[in-house]
Amino acid sequence: MRFRATCGGLALLLGAFALAVNASAAVPAPPFNSPDAVVSDGAGHLWIANGGNFGITEVDAATGRILRVVHGAQYGFNNPSAIAVSGQNVWVTSEGYERGDGSFSEGVLTQFNSTTGSVHRRMNLAGDGGTGLDGVVVTGPDVWLSARGTAAQIKMDLASGQVVSIFHKNAIVNTQGPSSFVFDGTNLWMTGQKGVVELSPRTGQILHSASVFVMATPPGASYAAPSYLSPVAITFSPGHVWTGNGAGYDGKHSLPGSVSDINPTTDKEVHLFASTHDDLDNIQKIIVVGSDLWVLNGQIGPSQGMQGASLTELDSTTGALVRVVSLRDSPFSEPVDVTMANGAIWVVDNGGESNRNVGYLLEVSPATGAIIRRVS
Repeated sequence: MRFRATCGGLALLLGAFALAVNASAAVPAPPFNSPDAVVSDGAGHLWIANGGNFGITEVDAATGRILRVVHGAQYGFNNPSAIAVSGQNVWVTSEGYERGDGSFSEGVLTQFNSTTGSVHRRMNLAGDGGTGLDGVVVTGPDVWLSARGTAAQIKMDLASGQVVSIFHKNAIVNTQGPSSFVFDGTNLWMTGQKGVVELSPRTGQILHSASVFVMATPPGASYAAPSYLSPVAITFSPGHVWTGNGAGYDGKHSLPGSVSDINPTTDKEVHLFASTHDDLDNIQKIIVVGSDLWVLNGQIGPSQGMQGASLTELDSTTGALVRVVSLRDSPFSEPVDVTMANGAIWVVDNGGESNRNVGYLLEVSPATGAIIRRVS
């Protein structure tokens, strides 16, 4: 593997600048505008990326109170799409907008302090092939980014903000849509074209790849062949890597969605939990809560009776359906991301792409599946 170290693309790095945002200041209305991502900082606060108003919203998970709204192009926000938290640092990617030819206008990474709201850095990575940034994860001393616009993965030094290496794995990585990252404490896992890819966070080397598929007999054929599924979400628990997959075909039924259990030691798919009903469909995200899996399903088109917009809870041992929690708050409901904070499940809903200036959070009890609170 050849590494390319560079600092040139960070010529627009704007060192630490004191743009502190006062948490007691008046909060602009609305606090959410087409939110795309939510993350917990581990200290009881939620951070939401708003694609619609170029902003970030901070929420107290204990009370549901809006603590802070940070917005504006001066922070480098241009359609913020992903967030990661490391200690007091919040890392926000801005992918810009997709052009007609599939390229993206820019790729900016903004780093700011979660306690004060002060921006520490903003880095324009377009010169390093970092356009269309759509994923970010912290792996110890480094920050890894997925650049959809160039099908690249960028490794940056967390302390200095400098690009360490850029990797292009077009043949393996899914370039048709956003890549989902997860760090299991040792290695980095990323969704790919036909499964998942395990990367060394130190060298960027591909350690293993695991295919996600079902054996299916094509119509009129007498043999079975792999029917590959497309992972769209990924998470992990001790001894397991879990993926939420897009639609597929098992030889008899069309599978709207499924969940795969991959052994990280053998890199083999151990189980496939599938549904031929609307329990799993248009999967957006998957998280582990205790011994159960919670799968976030986006809305399915009006032609299908407005299905989806739900959380599906599965027993992680058997794959048995525990419950389906409807999240539909209005005809425009479009849940897009989910996380855990303060002992509850939090879902961010962007209100539908055509319904701008809308968005909200739903707090869900993992014990009962009941919706506890709506924050808007």
